[in-house]
Amino acid sequence: MLWQRWIGPWLLALGMALAAGCGAVQQVKSDLGIGDAVIDESAQYQELIKPYLVKGRIYRNLGTEMLCTALPLNSKVRRARVAMMAKAKAMTPEQVRRLLAEEQKIQERYCEVVLSFYVPDRKSNNLAGLHPDWLVFLVNQEGQRQLPVDRRRIKRRSALNQTLYPFWGLWDRLYILRYKRTIKGRSFIKPTDRQVRMLITGARGRTVLTLPLR
Repeated sequence: MLWQRWIGPWLLALGMALAAGCGAVQQVKSDLGIGDAVIDESAQYQELIKPYLVKGRIYRNLGTEMLCTALPLNSKVRRARVAMMAKAKAMTPEQVRRLLAEEQKIQERYCEVVLSFYVPDRKSNNLAGLHPDWLVFLVNQEGQRQLPVDRRRIKRRSALNQTLYPFWGLWDRLYILRYKRTIKGRSFIKPTDRQVRMLITGARGRTVLTLPLR
């Protein structure tokens, strides 16, 4: 019959499509398995940096003047960052070795802090500018303080940056502040120091954060 001639090829095509669909599903499952592993590593990284995250805030007359989250880049955090970058960029062992060596050199000379910073007036959120409205001092155990020798703003909200800095809020600006460990031949931060303070001050207020170094 005519309908049998028509429906036969149609059922065959449907069967082939379903078979191809099953194959596609199997492929997606395989890809999701890889993705899940990456997600697990990101979760582990976030758990690792959690004890080092320090939040600061300034309020005035029930209004928010400043909110921030600081992450000191100690040796443990640096190694974890390198591991995440290595996986994201498919680095070779030699590239990883060079990057770890570079991070160690920076760690020996400087204390670096990643700071996610929010103020209601975005024009005042200019920590990397020539004349910042807010000053961010590092204060050592003796009460001596210094301004950062380098202030860099991270602008690109790439997937990697958002993974490395999950505390980067939607309305925040992200900075890396670099301070000297030694000033005029004297240790500003001693190898035995377990913490250091950060003083954030401006016309709208001031606050002090205690940053763990280990």
